[in-house]
Amino acid sequence: MQRINVKKAILLGVIFLGIGYIGFHALDKGNALSDDQNVDVHDLNKFVRRANDASVKDINMNINKVLANQSEGFEKALLQKYGPIQFSSVHQVSTLLTSQEEARQRECIKNGPRDRGQNGSKFWGAAEHIRRTHHGYLAREDAVLIEVGGNQGNDASEFVRLYNPRYIVLEPLEQYAEILRNKFQNNSRVTVINLGLGAKNEVLFVKIEGNNACATSKFSGMGGETPLYISNATEFMMKLGVGVFEVDLLTLNCEGCEYEALETLLSTSLVRHFRNIQWATHSEIPGIPDPVGRYCRIQELLSRTHRPTYQYRLIWESWRRRNLA
Repeated sequence: MQRINVKKAILLGVIFLGIGYIGFHALDKGNALSDDQNVDVHDLNKFVRRANDASVKDINMNINKVLANQSEGFEKALLQKYGPIQFSSVHQVSTLLTSQEEARQRECIKNGPRDRGQNGSKFWGAAEHIRRTHHGYLAREDAVLIEVGGNQGNDASEFVRLYNPRYIVLEPLEQYAEILRNKFQNNSRVTVINLGLGAKNEVLFVKIEGNNACATSKFSGMGGETPLYISNATEFMMKLGVGVFEVDLLTLNCEGCEYEALETLLSTSLVRHFRNIQWATHSEIPGIPDPVGRYCRIQELLSRTHRPTYQYRLIWESWRRRNLA
């Protein structure tokens, strides 16, 4: 796959995301989207905030409309400026486990409590910085990093300091997204998007939890008044343009969303466009259904295309696509 059009592909993806969120508002209010409307693609979040009063049903309907019928005017403008873009096809893949995979999953589940206890004490402290220092390939000029769960930007600051890749940070909690925007406002290589990823498009209302909201999760904090906007992981990545370009690292640290996001990506061929996938498991967050069983299933599905490059099972780990050294 050629990598020379990464800038163009990311710009197109961000613009189409902007179109999508304009669509949330325009369709909800019954207004037509003007072909000559100017869009600031760096301020996508205001369109999300303006949809605060929309129901989940409305937002799902509007997403589907926008995906099915992009604005013709924007398409023409993009074609005139950038020329035709060839998008890779994405198809569903089987997630049924073979008998051998099921046997390994059962063994993984049996050893889960032991692995979590042993690896937690090994990882936190001396080894935890590996999640940032392990990725020297990000130092390339055209390297692309997508982080799901930016929080207050501790990992992002280190990734930028060490590698300064083209960086897309997703953070569904608005107060953290604002911190991230302010922190990286002078770095044009960093884009902050006020969204989370999961299995479907939805709006959830949660309670703020943890010190400075650091433990806020859709699983343990339901029933509050703070909205979290969640996008289907595959739809989001396709709108962003993944498949036109490859992502060097997808890193997920999102208080339990890792399971739904990875399961969704692993159900399609899109997962092959992520050269490296790193994730925190958060297997002890209350409210996540069967976290150890799902972790072990993800291990088997991910091993079809990737292999671990470091692994503290049920704590943190990173996987690399099998065709890469």
